[in-house]
Amino acid sequence: MAAASTRSVIDAVFGPDQRDAFARRNGVEPHELEEVVVAEYEHGFVILAKGPWSAEDLVVATGTRMTSVEVSADEPFVRRSGFLGTERRDITAVDEHTVLFTAGVPDLTAAILARVRRGSSPPGAGGGTGGAAVPALGAPDLAPLYARHEGAALALYAPEPLELPPGLGTSLLLARQRALLAVVGPGPGDTLAFGVHLVGEFPPGASANFENLVRSMASTDLGAAIGIRAGLESLQVEVDEGAAIMGLEVPAETLALGLRLVFGGEIAELLAVPGGGG
Repeated sequence: MAAASTRSVIDAVFGPDQRDAFARRNGVEPHELEEVVVAEYEHGFVILAKGPWSAEDLVVATGTRMTSVEVSADEPFVRRSGFLGTERRDITAVDEHTVLFTAGVPDLTAAILARVRRGSSPPGAGGGTGGAAVPALGAPDLAPLYARHEGAALALYAPEPLELPPGLGTSLLLARQRALLAVVGPGPGDTLAFGVHLVGEFPPGASANFENLVRSMASTDLGAAIGIRAGLESLQVEVDEGAAIMGLEVPAETLALGLRLVFGGEIAELLAVPGGGG
């Protein structure tokens, strides 16, 4: 929100009125969030959120909004579990200013809280329930990426190979891809800087293949609408034996307008669902 370019894009998909509605519904001002980790799993999700609020007060307030409370505990953590609308949710204060919010992963929630009690760092939402589970961002393919991009404004980690339909050129290009990191933040001038870092093994000539892939995306109506075409002059592609890195700077105004036109209705509907993910 501090940079004009990223703020304009945020306003396009999550405007002031929607942020106010979110705050009234959840007791959290989105612009006050200092750090957020979201991990998606097959049957649910984990959110760790840090901000200037009292985490315990936030948990108690969330409990009062639940249609039914199944778990209400104040020791060793202030925690409430129950239904928000028709969805079962679990929220816990893991320290003074950090809350853990989960759905559909009770074993993982218990494992995370056990790690917090042992003094382990909660971010990473470690995989599995064993005592020596490796945090998701500590996996061999992701740990170097996390160390390199820890300060990114927004980062998306995909710790497993992408599932692509067989027979496509892209599927062959990424057949031995193992992990992915995408980052975005304010770029030079009124742009957003996007970066994609793929880990894996890539065929000879992959650099040209990746460049052609981006240019092919830019040639579509969607690519033009969200600013890929306008940013092609800034495209950079670098491929070596174990990684492929791509960078692109997209005009913020073009991206914001494209997001409104293409996804505005869907995003508004998603954010309006009571008792949803947040």
